[in-house]
Amino acid sequence: MNGYANSFGRFELNANHARDINDQWSTALLLHSNYFNNEVDQNDDGFMDIPKGRQINVMNRYKYQGEKMVSQIGLTVMRDEKAGGQLGYGFGDDFKTSSQYGFQNNTTRAEVFGKTGLLFPHKPYKGWGFIYSASYLDIDGGFGRDNYLGTEKTLYGNVIFQNIIGNSFHQYKTGVSMLYDEFDEIYADSAFSRKEVVPGLYYEYTYTPGDKFTLLLGARTDFHNLYGTYFTPRLHSRFQFSENTTVRAAIGRGYRTPNTIVENSNILVSSRQLIIEENPEPEVSWNMGGSLVTAVNIGDKKLNLIADYFYTYFENQLIYDMDANSSQLRVYNLRGKSYAHSFQLEGNYQFSDRLSAKAAYKFYDVRATINDEFREVPFNARNRFFLNTSYSTRFDKWEADATLQWYGSKRLPNTSDKPAEFQRESSSPDFFLLNAQVSRGFRWGNVYIGSENLLGFTQDDPIIDAENPFSDNFDASLVWAPIVGRMVYVGFRYKIKR
Repeated sequence: MNGYANSFGRFELNANHARDINDQWSTALLLHSNYFNNEVDQNDDGFMDIPKGRQINVMNRYKYQGEKMVSQIGLTVMRDEKAGGQLGYGFGDDFKTSSQYGFQNNTTRAEVFGKTGLLFPHKPYKGWGFIYSASYLDIDGGFGRDNYLGTEKTLYGNVIFQNIIGNSFHQYKTGVSMLYDEFDEIYADSAFSRKEVVPGLYYEYTYTPGDKFTLLLGARTDFHNLYGTYFTPRLHSRFQFSENTTVRAAIGRGYRTPNTIVENSNILVSSRQLIIEENPEPEVSWNMGGSLVTAVNIGDKKLNLIADYFYTYFENQLIYDMDANSSQLRVYNLRGKSYAHSFQLEGNYQFSDRLSAKAAYKFYDVRATINDEFREVPFNARNRFFLNTSYSTRFDKWEADATLQWYGSKRLPNTSDKPAEFQRESSSPDFFLLNAQVSRGFRWGNVYIGSENLLGFTQDDPIIDAENPFSDNFDASLVWAPIVGRMVYVGFRYKIKR
């Protein structure tokens, strides 16, 4: 059991229980709940810096372990309610008639899921598998005077067979899958309805001649009832040069169907008019890259180093254009090129049995053709740095860690067409975030205290024209940093063993 409370007034409770029913069956029950009903307004703009929220989330799953069959089945149910906006707006208020600007999101989700495997005890490399799920999602909410309604019904099944070809050097998996997804969403005067039926088949071959080299070749073909046939190949390889050095490389193609409104609903907390210029097409991309993992001896310890680089090229992508007009959000399919370069260098070093440190730098260059101009995607920090240190005393009686993150400048959407007093800079400044935690262990568990955003950095004036939330200039979507300062939290973890 884990209990948590923070200085803003948020409370959480997590409880996990597992037990054996008999020699073959076991079960687990997992519970999460949180509650926050305070009005925090540290910048005195009349808006809640943190939305009110309450959630209950329950999962119950069962596992069967037999000689020739293993199986799991589970059920999860979640209800999440959020209410934000101007001070005084709360749960149950009607945002369409309230004198205050309100934001509301009530989400209900239920899912049944499971997987079953048929085993061959004398041939451990051979087996059948079946993965399945059925879920229902309902969202009822709104922003200002505009409501949002969304529902999704999904069925998924996947049959897998794995075996070897001749000997264990050559392994393969093959199977068929089926996806049924019915999705409907309505926002203001925009509505989308989509029913996807996607049967597919796939084959994956793995060549493993020894411990040092692995080659995986895979391909799948999906027959989409709305968008035709998609062929998605992939290749992965791994080579271990020495005990301390391993290189991996990968290339593959993928596609997904975007959900036009809900995936970027944060932009709708504004007076922007939503303009869907054309029917959204699936997003299709190629991703390629690799990583190098090595270790360098420093004294009697090893400095572990990881370097990876990936490049993603989009054949199509759904563009959310906030630059063409500051009073509009224009949505259309990619008209030009779009890519993402990602490079990360990470190192970790164990100074002693009790003290360790990890540091990482990430370069993340994401660009797309927006408003007929090839430019950086907004709100993305190209340069980022991470440093973590952790320390523990003997038997982990005391544990402490601290994490420092640095975010470089981010491009912000164009607001030059607004009146001068409502314009914003074209880019954000860089900033640091510092988090830390100390815990004390006992036989029954531990207690902990920590803080987030210890340096207290916040974005100044995050809402444009906050005094007039129903005006044409109101915009609360240009958030690029925390808008609440230092937060302190306490909690406990309690374990019962039988």
